[in-house]
Amino acid sequence: MDEPELQEENASLRRQLAELQMARQAEREQLEQQLISEKEAGDQYAEAAQNHFLELQALKQNMVKLTKQLDDEVMRKDQAMSEAATLERRLVEAESGAPL
Repeated sequence: MDEPELQEENASLRRQLAELQMARQAEREQLEQQLISEKEAGDQYAEAAQNHFLELQALKQNMVKLTKQLDDEVMRKDQAMSEAATLERRLVEAESGAPL
């Protein structure tokens, strides 16, 4: 090859190299943007999952509280019914003249 052909091939190779470097840089920027987007989506998903977990914990605590409250109410009702039965029995005994 003579000098002009070498210079032309050298210029062609430099252009190809520059094009490849630009393509590589564009691809890298695209991948970085994709990574940022996916990280943001992952962070949002994690935050949503944490919020759901906290909501479930609050519901669980409320359920425990309500269950205890219901148990207390049932116990009070049973005590009231027992006292009412005792008083009713005493009333029947008093009406029948039996000693208390």
